[in-house]
Amino acid sequence: MYEKSKRVTLIGTADTLDALINFMRRLDENNVHIYFVGSRFYRSAKQYTFMLILDVGAQSPKQLTMIGEKEEGIKVDLVSEKAVKTSYIYSLKELQSKYGVAGKVISFHIGFNAGDFISRVLSKEGFTGRDLLEAALKIFEANGLGKPEIILFKSLLTKSCRIRIYESIECTREKTGECEGNMFRGYLTAVLRRLWNSEVTVIEEKCSSKGDEFCEFYATA
Repeated sequence: MYEKSKRVTLIGTADTLDALINFMRRLDENNVHIYFVGSRFYRSAKQYTFMLILDVGAQSPKQLTMIGEKEEGIKVDLVSEKAVKTSYIYSLKELQSKYGVAGKVISFHIGFNAGDFISRVLSKEGFTGRDLLEAALKIFEANGLGKPEIILFKSLLTKSCRIRIYESIECTREKTGECEGNMFRGYLTAVLRRLWNSEVTVIEEKCSSKGDEFCEFYATA
């Protein structure tokens, strides 16, 4: 049974890469699961800017910032995961509000292009079959876009796949009565097309925007 996680987001700066690694190690020692890491080194400031999305368990937000304060070369601030997701949600909502059906098509192609690029990279790194699909879904999840789960995967005599997504940022913002998972539908289409080397049809059969508990996609080739 899927349980909604308790997540917070830390943003901050690190004077060195070692300082960031030591901070992440200290979080792990305190039973904090690091769900996503984003970092970039800015030459002008001579600092790393980072974002960590964390499954915090029993830890309080104050305890997390205290861990950061004890680490030399680290400065952290705490923001909610909701604040990070809001920019994605707002962008998707505005896209579809302004352009209607065309906005949904654009969302599909945004997902398709992302899935095509990621599956191509994974394929070059030696991922094949279900392993490639699982890796692509983990990357989707790590970006905070939703939590996918493989319900069905067949690739021998017949090719079919069923994926559920919990907490999709596309579909949890409001109840529209329609299926709204266009970006993920595009993403999954591209990944499976490379995996199966054939044209793929993906249908969203359930959607949290329609009041369902989760979004569910069925794909065939």
